[in-house]
Amino acid sequence: MRFFLILFLAVSFPQTPTGTISGRVTDQDTGDPLMAARIILWNTEFKTLTTEDGSFMLKRVPVGTYELRVSAEEHVPVIYKDITVRSDSVVQLTIGLLKVPPYDPKMKFYRPDSTIDYKIRIYNPEEHQGAAPDSLKRNNEGNS
Repeated sequence: MRFFLILFLAVSFPQTPTGTISGRVTDQDTGDPLMAARIILWNTEFKTLTTEDGSFMLKRVPVGTYELRVSAEEHVPVIYKDITVRSDSVVQLTIGLLKVPPYDPKMKFYRPDSTIDYKIRIYNPEEHQGAAPDSLKRNNEGNS
């Protein structure tokens, strides 16, 4: 009797179709695997870290289109948009991350205004005698 009840419940409530996202994350320049890179399927609960060989797998992802975010220490994060998961299929990705450039004390960063702005303007102080070019200076008129 118990068997038939379980069978009835399994047939009565169909499973949501799912697929898998898997892949490998490496350093784009050296090809070395990146261990512990963060893999996040944005706006879902699906996330994981890469293994020692840089591989990862997200199983039982509901069918749909997603945004995948990948980040690793000392590397520039990337966002993959429109990752489409189909029923009973595997989306296979090969992801190469660029290393963050080393710090250069000759490079200066200026915010164009007092609000948060994600566009960073970079200039070489030697080309501008150490001062920011007019296009990068804040408008200080009336601020004494």
